[in-house]
Amino acid sequence: MKRAGYSLIELIFVVSALILITAFGTARYNEFSERQSVQQSADTFVSNLRLIQSKALAVDKPQGCTTLVGWTVEFALKSYTMYAECKPEGIIDSTRVTVDLPGNVTLTYSNGSITYYALGRGTSKDQEVRVVGRQISVPVVLAAGSISKKPTEVTP
Repeated sequence: MKRAGYSLIELIFVVSALILITAFGTARYNEFSERQSVQQSADTFVSNLRLIQSKALAVDKPQGCTTLVGWTVEFALKSYTMYAECKPEGIIDSTRVTVDLPGNVTLTYSNGSITYYALGRGTSKDQEVRVVGRQISVPVVLAAGSISKKPTEVTP
């Protein structure tokens, strides 16, 4: 006599295998999602820095600015702020823009800010800022003549 269907052991084996595949797939997707979030944040950061650098090179003076000193980017753990500095007015608040980073992304830096001086007169200080996630870090080198991303570093 032939039976149709599957035994309880066979069903348990198949369900267990599906649960394992789903668990590993979810873990890998979460890692991928975090890497993409950090990479996207680093790309946006570099793009914004290049915008600030070009504004300084072009002496893009905001309204109410007599003499442009430069454009500054201040770094914080979960955000960065960009604004114009003028003489004698100081910081022009209407130019202040703060960019918040996604929840799992932070910045690490040695100096709290960098200023790109007008007319290509360099920067206040060359430095490296890292865009960091739990398992990934993207170093960004800031200098007078260039802004560059180094290869991504993965931490175990």
